[in-house]
Amino acid sequence: MNETSLTLYDILVEPLRLMEILEEIQENDDEDYEDGVRAELIAETEQAIDKLIELQPTKIDNFCGFHRECEKRAEIDKEEGERLIARAKRWESRKKYLEVRAIQAMQAAGKERIDGQHNTLALRKNPPSVEIAQPELLPAEFLKLSVTLPVTTWSDIYEILHPHEEEATVLKDAMAVKCSEPMKADIAKQLKASDLCPKCGGKRLIESGQTTGPARLENCDQCGGSGRIPRGVPGARLVQNVRLEIK
Repeated sequence: MNETSLTLYDILVEPLRLMEILEEIQENDDEDYEDGVRAELIAETEQAIDKLIELQPTKIDNFCGFHRECEKRAEIDKEEGERLIARAKRWESRKKYLEVRAIQAMQAAGKERIDGQHNTLALRKNPPSVEIAQPELLPAEFLKLSVTLPVTTWSDIYEILHPHEEEATVLKDAMAVKCSEPMKADIAKQLKASDLCPKCGGKRLIESGQTTGPARLENCDQCGGSGRIPRGVPGARLVQNVRLEIK
């Protein structure tokens, strides 16, 4: 038996297996064994059991020591990982600062592209995105709400609404709604939509308000001559930022 190769499992479980073997040997009749063989097997088995039991304290101590070492090294690596993450964030912050300063400089100079000897900086427009300027002004139709409650309470609510199948189905489906937040996709859709200008009817032009001379057409002052009025969402707006592209 190679003591160094034994695991904690081996020294805890193997004695139990050997004890079962020992009991089988002791219960068998002498005639199943040659002279002295039975006694020799019993002695060898008992010796093996004693040896494993003797090894248990050392193996347990080794196990606990290695376990502590793993725990310690994991903590060291975790701290190192956090340090590297913080370091990466600092470099990312510096990169972002350089990009912001370059964008500001190019915009101030009225440049959308500047060339170096081997590289080019260019300003590119990002897709329009929704900016929530005043969350408290958002209409309820553009907000979704999640509610956490005990299953028993939910069951009671469902049972109350059950006679009204339509309401019960709507409420049941609403359980999938996750978190309370602005519904930005719906808000963006609304902000991008527009209606015909009620003043010019989409014609873009209206008669000027002059009181003398022949009638003259001018841009509609309500739609600015576009013929349409953006719908808008209180508390929200579309913004289109630029990003720096480096080639």
